[in-house]
Amino acid sequence: LAVQVRDRVRGVPSEEQDAQYMSRLRSRKAEVSTQLEQRRAATRFEPSEDTAPTEGGDVLTDVAPTPRATRKPVTKPGLTPGKKEEESYTERLLKAKKKVWEERERNDE
Repeated sequence: LAVQVRDRVRGVPSEEQDAQYMSRLRSRKAEVSTQLEQRRAATRFEPSEDTAPTEGGDVLTDVAPTPRATRKPVTKPGLTPGKKEEESYTERLLKAKKKVWEERERNDE
């Protein structure tokens, strides 16, 4: 009796409560799965006259392939040889860091 009171105060569920909870979950799961099966069975594909295939030819061969748009290769300005663009933020930051480290090494010696 003391163990039951202690467990109840602490909020520890008893085995009986766990079993009831699990049985309710299982029954709810069964209900939902039967509802889903009923919905799947109710929805059926019925082709309309618009989607019916035409006579005298295959649907796949009747459709002409669409030509793909041709693109010119894009040249990035950073990849052109011989041209050097303005330094990016990262490059400037790296140079500044190198300069600081070099100055620190000089001061340490």
